[in-house]
Amino acid sequence: MLVLNDEVTRELLAHAECEYPNECCGVLLGKQISNKRFAEQSLRLENKSARDKSAYFALDPLVIHKIELVAFAHNLMIVGFYHSHPNCAAVLSKTDERYMLYEHSYPIVSANEGADGLYFKIASFEKIIGTNICREEYLITESEKYYEEHVVYFGDSAHFRRA
Repeated sequence: MLVLNDEVTRELLAHAECEYPNECCGVLLGKQISNKRFAEQSLRLENKSARDKSAYFALDPLVIHKIELVAFAHNLMIVGFYHSHPNCAAVLSKTDERYMLYEHSYPIVSANEGADGLYFKIASFEKIIGTNICREEYLITESEKYYEEHVVYFGDSAHFRRA
């Protein structure tokens, strides 16, 4: 289960909007307690993909290693990796599944154009330990007030709207 505080939720949405129509990517730092991952900070990273950045992202492993060292020194850990899907659903691609690590969360922010601008949806995924099975995990945002003020509904699906 992934718990995002309001600041991290806003940052993920802002990063997806800033990089649109390309994929954004970054790291979530925080703590893991039992089966809950608490994302306390997000770090924007450069999309290093040599392919079409509107459909792919790549992270620099050296940068990830440096982030791990700094996080550890501040009693934090990498609890997840996020990226966006411009003009697509917030679902895992086969490429996403292939590179997932165990015991990390993988939130995906879909950014889709609507009549009033961009609409966002966040879904998070995890890889089940000891398997190659990936599943959607339960995602909690810290503030119901923020959620109520920034969400519109299309059918049964909730989407964030930039205010």
